[in-house]
Amino acid sequence: MPLAVLAAVAAGAAWGAIPGWLKARFGAHEVITTIMLNFIAVALISYFTQYYYKAPGDPIMQSVPVGAAAHIPRLGDFVPGLPSRIPVNVAFLLAILACALVYVFLWRTKWGYEIRATGANPSAAEYGGINVRKQIVVAMAVSGGLAGMVGINEVLGYRHLYYHEFSASYGYTGIAVALLGRNHPVGVFIAAILFGILLRGGIFVDAFSEHVTKDLVEVLQGLVILFVAAGVNYRWMSNRFSLLRRSKV
Repeated sequence: MPLAVLAAVAAGAAWGAIPGWLKARFGAHEVITTIMLNFIAVALISYFTQYYYKAPGDPIMQSVPVGAAAHIPRLGDFVPGLPSRIPVNVAFLLAILACALVYVFLWRTKWGYEIRATGANPSAAEYGGINVRKQIVVAMAVSGGLAGMVGINEVLGYRHLYYHEFSASYGYTGIAVALLGRNHPVGVFIAAILFGILLRGGIFVDAFSEHVTKDLVEVLQGLVILFVAAGVNYRWMSNRFSLLRRSKV
């Protein structure tokens, strides 16, 4: 299981470094390149699943079950009072640990400071002696490694196999979570819990409510993002007006 987790992190880091290099070398926008690489990744893994990992005769695009040694245990197996049927597993604890490690890395190390400086103002960072291109690649590789950890929850901790398009738009949800959490590990954790509650609650709303559908969850998510973006722009404009008034005085 630890080797499988490390393999997921390493594969994600290697894949994330590609758009980082494209950004550093050619200035390609990372959102566009990562979306394009998503299609390539899905096509590649579908090819390997179809011809190498799928059980012969299985009409469903899914791999054979993962070996028991690579299963991530569920919290219900050792937490008293928590039913073992609930799919939450140790990957949730790994996500919390990742938030703590990212915080230490970004705010308590030299490398984290260089990454934050590069993101805030690349020109000033380069003037201060920071290798901006290197930091862009490192930042994207770290992001890719964290994204690789997302898959272990579904594959190793929940279904114990890979199936086609298991991701329920986790990448796009992650962008919204990062925006709501202001790119801070603590804020991202709280925002992720909020979005998780909304997504999970939408299933029961759709099942037990006659006049409300789960589409309302997407409406709520969109409203949250709009209000957060409006708040950021409002503060930016307020600061600009404050500077202008001070300069006139």
